[in-house]
Formats: sequence, structure tokens, C-alpha cells
Amino acid sequence: SGALRRVAAADRRALAGETLRSDRDEFILNDGTARWERWEVLPWRLDDGRVGGITIFTDDITGRVLAETELRENKKQLNRAQSVARVGNWRMVFATDALQGSAQTFDILGQPAHAKLSFQMLLDLVHPDDRDRVSATRKSALKGETYDIEYRFVVAGKVGWMRERSEPECDQSGQLIGAFGVIQDITDRKTIEQNLRSSEERLRLALDAAGMAVWDFDIRTGHEVWNDQCYRMLGYEPGEIAPCAE
Repeated sequence: SGALRRVAAADRRALAGETLRSDRDEFILNDGTARWERWEVLPWRLDDGRVGGITIFTDDITGRVLAETELRENKKQLNRAQSVARVGNWRMVFATDALQGSAQTFDILGQPAHAKLSFQMLLDLVHPDDRDRVSATRKSALKGETYDIEYRFVVAGKVGWMRERSEPECDQSGQLIGAFGVIQDITDRKTIEQNLRSSEERLRLALDAAGMAVWDFDIRTGHEVWNDQCYRMLGYEPGEIAPCAE
């Protein structure tokens, strides 16, 4: 195989006086499986200085290579999943005020890859009307508290919605050292919710203008819902009595 030819060539060069090494060399075994080795070939010399032979050191690193390959594949899949879900993660070290984030975090926030971020920089991206609430929530992280908050943020002049969750990180002794969190762009969800509320409001206004009573009854649960006109047609104020089909 190619690997064996490389080793044979290395042996010949070592016999000519060279020292050769490889930190990672792949060998394909007879059953088709792969094995990786780290090796070094050293010449040893006779008293007159001539090469008398070679010494070969080998180390089977197959387990390490497979573990590294699996780790890279898992990381690639995680990055893809986060990209699809528009989710990023971040880690804050309180002692250095350093904030690290995944590639998706920078993308969601519209920041250059591997930019130096801080809580204040992230706070500057929050919509002004939500900034005080987010600031107070994030300060709770400095006390080791968890939080889960939804707020508006502004990137490149466009307003979006973010969900941010955080939990404390402690060292082995239990000392609080930072926080770990995730952010998710929920703009699409919020847009759907807003459109639904607007549609419901338009329907309500249309029904009120037409003086139409509408009710909904769930035969499985017995739960009934009336619109305001239902109450008025029966001589009650909206919400004055519990809706009842009887």
C-alpha cells in the first residue's frame, strides 16, 4: 500500500543517515479498516561514523484520530442545527469581562466573526424601550441567577425579536465565575403572533360593527367562549357571567 511504500522509503533514507518522523500516518489494513500511527525512524551509527542500522518508534493513535474526527463531525452538525434554528450560544467570564460566542451568535447579532463582545455591547443592540428591563435581567446573572427573557433588538436598522436564556457557571469549588447562555432569533414567531392578533382584532371590530354574537363550544371539555356581543344580547356586561350553553 501507499503507507508501506512511504515507510520503506523512510527506512532507506534513514539508512542513508536521515532522521524522519510523521505525527499522523494512515494505514489501510487487509480488512479495509484504517489505522493511524505516529512514527519516527532514527539511524544509529558505528564507531567509525557509518550508519549501522535504524531504530523505529511507533505509536498507535487510531483512537485519538477517530475521537477527533467524531468531535469535528458533531461540532459541524451542532453548528448546522444552530444555524437552521437561528440559535447561538455564548459564555461570559466575569473576571475578564470577556464574552465568547458561537458563529451563529455573531450572525444573529450582525457582528463580524470573532468580534470582541461584552454585555454592554450586547445591551447597545437592545431596543431602547426594552433596554432597562434587559439590563436588570442581565445584572441578575452577576448574582448567579438564571433568566429567560424575550426582547426586541436592532441590527442594521431593522428591529427583530430575541429570546435569551442564561444560567450560572461555577468552578470546581462552587465559586461563581461566569454565565453560559443561548440566544434565539424569534422574529418570525413574533411576526406570526402579531399578525394573528391583528387578524383577531379586525374580526372583533367587524363583528361588533355588525352587532353579531359569536360563541365557541368545545364538546370534549365543555368549555365555552362568548364574544362581547353575546353578553350584551342576553342583557349582561361582557364577562359579568360565565358563558353557558344552557
